[in-house]
Amino acid sequence: MINSILDRFQLGASTRNALNLLKYIFNWKLLLKNARFIRNGAPDGLPVQTPGLAFLVCGQYDLESMYYNGLRGISWITDLLKKNGLCIDEFDTILDFGCGCGRVLRFWKDLTHAKIYGTDYNPSLIRWCEDNLPFAIVSVNGLCFRTDYADKSFDMVYVISVFTHLSREMQSCCLDELIRITKPGGYIIITVHGVSRTSVLSDEELKRFRNGELVVRGGKYSGTNICGTYHPRHYLERLADGRLIEIDYLAQGATDADQDAYLFRKV
Repeated sequence: MINSILDRFQLGASTRNALNLLKYIFNWKLLLKNARFIRNGAPDGLPVQTPGLAFLVCGQYDLESMYYNGLRGISWITDLLKKNGLCIDEFDTILDFGCGCGRVLRFWKDLTHAKIYGTDYNPSLIRWCEDNLPFAIVSVNGLCFRTDYADKSFDMVYVISVFTHLSREMQSCCLDELIRITKPGGYIIITVHGVSRTSVLSDEELKRFRNGELVVRGGKYSGTNICGTYHPRHYLERLADGRLIEIDYLAQGATDADQDAYLFRKV
């Protein structure tokens, strides 16, 4: 009821964020842990993000956890590609779509062949990447995820925990853009909330999910962590309408986000 009242006056997101910040400020153990991690520096030698940026991307303030979470991200991506006879460094161009403050992007710095790109709708996150990840070419995407990239720009695009926070309409816009900027025969990796994450759904929502319908909670906050979207099997394939072929599917394969992972190839 309180959430409904706050949402009616468009105060829901700001109130939730303020409460989470207060929890962090009074969590002295986490404050000390973050201070120690910043003082010691990240193991990869690159700068450490701020707790505020970590919250925007991950919904939590733990910097060390975010670092190792990103490390798990590159691990399952490379494993998924290898399983299907692909090597990450054999691509010419790779895009981190929804790169945030470089949670995963930072770990591609040692690739010797591929050119690395990143894009996000939040200018603050992109600014941090510009200042601290010089090996990556980053940019801000616009309304409905429209980017300035030319058609057929990328050999491989990965999209981690973006579709998990989008309304039906934004899902379609985002997928259209991904397909536009991917080369024919190129690959798109997308993670979603699948069967393993449906325990939070009501009986009515679960029924719709099992009938193959997309379930969106908090749709008015689409594009933020407050919005939660749950994808039944093959929903993205139907949305692609023959423009993508599913190469592989791993339930809970995205171990950094506890999400299902899809590997598609553009027709």
